[in-house]
Amino acid sequence: MKSFFTVNNVLLKALAVLVLFIVIGTIYAMWSETLRINVTANTGELDAAIVTAYTSDSSPTTIDHNGAVDVWPTCENFTYNPDYNSWVAVLAGDLSWWTTDKAVAYATTLLEDTDGDGDYDKCYVKIHNAYPGYLVWFSLEVDNVGTIPLFIDYYIVNGTTLTKDQIIANDLVFLDANGDCQPEVMIQLYNLLGDQIEPGDGRESSWRILVLQPAKENSEYVIVIELVAVQWNESTYFTTPGP
Repeated sequence: MKSFFTVNNVLLKALAVLVLFIVIGTIYAMWSETLRINVTANTGELDAAIVTAYTSDSSPTTIDHNGAVDVWPTCENFTYNPDYNSWVAVLAGDLSWWTTDKAVAYATTLLEDTDGDGDYDKCYVKIHNAYPGYLVWFSLEVDNVGTIPLFIDYYIVNGTTLTKDQIIANDLVFLDANGDCQPEVMIQLYNLLGDQIEPGDGRESSWRILVLQPAKENSEYVIVIELVAVQWNESTYFTTPGP
């Protein structure tokens, strides 16, 4: 009888040891398990494009170039841009005009893709056979062709940066090609700065371009326009939403 109980005791002890190893192994496995989580982040694309730029000579116009502009720049108002070999002045003012039957001058536009991404980001306006008093409307449309909202933070006209602090309603940009403080061309800006543009949306801006009295015969004046887009939360126009 003793031997029977002795054998059973041995088996029970062996079984207990086995169970203990199983428990220890399970605990070890629980504490040594590796948890793997895969996270993929796809970043958005900031991309604005000038999709349309045109001038309209369907209704030729002229103005009284001696009295239509409210203000006239002095030499102190001009800044020089060596890349464009021109002087630019920005002043607040307005002009008046009326329709005429003259139709000898005309203006054309050219778009350029400067960074090779397939989108146009610079616009050239050239006035042909111009004369003092000739005025033409110029329009362009900027679209958000990226995937995140953006702002057009400022313009660059003939190398001069024009910010929101400089551009208000009816601001006038004077272009002087030879530095004599007698500008040959004036642009009246219509501001599209400060509007958030969602992906797939666009904004249009129309400007007046006027040839002034100091323009020389047989001269060529080219206006170069760039717009700089920034991510919406990096814009000078962005304000943090309230609580």
